Amino acid sequence: MHDAAPLPAVSADTPAPRGLKAAGFTAALLAVGIVGFGIVTRDHDVARAAAWSDANAIPTVHLVPVKGGAATDTLELPATLAAWNAAHLYARVPGY
Repeated sequence: MHDAAPLPAVSADTPAPRGLKAAGFTAALLAVGIVGFGIVTRDHDVARAAAWSDANAIPTVHLVPVKGGAATDTLELPATLAAWNAAHLYARVPGY
């Protein structure tokens, strides 16, 4: 077996190295900045897309003037309805 030298005891009162705290704070600040930039960019893009959609969503309507015509009592259809009256319906599955 390999005999390792014992590590020196570290007390709970020993502060962390100053450089490590500064690096951690800088990394956290950088992460918050990146997230904030992403949120602001996304909000801007959503607002721009909503404005574009609203501008293009306005329907174009062509108006035609109303002309009065002669009143007729007859209804003229392009076909006859006799086939509907004479049609027989049969079930395709026996037993129902």
